[in-house]
Amino acid sequence: MSRKGMIKILLIVMSLTLVAAYAYAVTPIGQVNPKGKAYTLVGKSWNEIKGIYPVVSSSDFKTTKGKMSFIFKDGTRIELGENSRISTEGRFGIYNVTLEQGKMSFVVPQESSLVVKTSEYMVVVKHDEKNLEKVSMKDRNIIGGVFFDGNKGQIVSISGTVHVKDLNGTEIARVSEGSAVQVVAKADGKIIVLPVAGTVGAGTIAAAASGGAAGGEAAAGVLSMIPVAQGASYQMLKDEYETKQSASPYR
Repeated sequence: MSRKGMIKILLIVMSLTLVAAYAYAVTPIGQVNPKGKAYTLVGKSWNEIKGIYPVVSSSDFKTTKGKMSFIFKDGTRIELGENSRISTEGRFGIYNVTLEQGKMSFVVPQESSLVVKTSEYMVVVKHDEKNLEKVSMKDRNIIGGVFFDGNKGQIVSISGTVHVKDLNGTEIARVSEGSAVQVVAKADGKIIVLPVAGTVGAGTIAAAASGGAAGGEAAAGVLSMIPVAQGASYQMLKDEYETKQSASPYR
């Protein structure tokens, strides 16, 4: 093959790679439904979101006096509380979220995974395959939440076990079902994990939502965000979005 032909083939391959990368970047992995003051980063500006909005990989979102409900194509859900900021990445069933500050809850179905990173540690939400056969279908969601103020935070598990790791991937704690821990990052780089008094669980969600304490104030705040009613699906929100948009990115 001539040099000119090889260059032509190389250019074609490079073009196809760029097209694939662009398609990956703009293909929605989910959508978000805001309530109150909620924003997404477009370029260098924060634009307010006032209706159902598509979520693509490498997106940034924040709230002030508002909340955001995320639902991804595999059924994974995230609730973002007031005065919170996150960025989202990933693909079907595998999601990475960076929690800059604030509080969020999550519901992660079987065969999906979620990693919540902060500036000091990360929370890994993934089903233990060894234990799946012992659990009924309806109980296979891992449900919990994370609170982070830029230094210390709390991690709550309502259902299932979540893993706390340092930024190198070394496990430093496991939060079992019905428990919560406080995580504090010290100036010397050490991370301290302390158990939070009391237990939490599905039965305490309503009490926490009405202001009751369950496993600490921050834990109660995270509990109040757990999406108990899970009737809406990705398809339902997608259809609602498309009826409101004349040029939907889903088409």
